[in-house]
Amino acid sequence: MRRRVLDALEGLREDPPHGDIRKLTGQENKLRLRVGDWRVQFRRDTAAGTVFVLRVLPRGRAYRD
Repeated sequence: MRRRVLDALEGLREDPPHGDIRKLTGQENKLRLRVGDWRVQFRRDTAAGTVFVLRVLPRGRAYRD
């Protein structure tokens, strides 16, 4: 699973990024990437070309604070 998540993160480097990406409701500038049953929450700074990974969690725990 770790390899799948890392491969999916590589897809975020492209412009436009590819993968199952959605903006999180109620979260400013926060996105999520779906990788199977796992969710990667991240922020993307397009000007700097940087992706900040905030959390990598299974779907059931990904949206709890």
